Amino acid sequence: MPLTASNNTAQLTITSTDINGNTSINRGAGNPTLNGVFGALTINNNVAVGAGIAVATPGIVFNCYFKNNATPGSGITLQVNGTLSGGASQILCILQPGGIFLVWNVINSVAASGYTAFTFTVVGGTCPVEYFLGN
Repeated sequence: MPLTASNNTAQLTITSTDINGNTSINRGAGNPTLNGVFGALTINNNVAVGAGIAVATPGIVFNCYFKNNATPGSGITLQVNGTLSGGASQILCILQPGGIFLVWNVINSVAASGYTAFTFTVVGGTCPVEYFLGN
């Protein structure tokens, strides 16, 4: 069930550690927050092999997160296509098992920076997909 009048916050830290355990990068991206209208999380939606599988969007999406939860080494890929408001559908990413894709805007008053549609293309077997959509 989507939340309404939600504050959508992403918490992200990027680290890079070498083989000896030395961390050369430890960068927090802050906590970008959108004082939004809705937020909806779907966990382990099992998406069958196929192309152009529509993802229901409750409105223009300014926050999106997609994750391929397939077993590592399974070869199951998840392609995510998105349509920017007023634009055409385009490939956003092709995710290998464990891969993520994130777009997190903090303003929802510029329609051209929001997505109006998403589709999935799955290859290699049923793909458990986790995703968040927010405005």
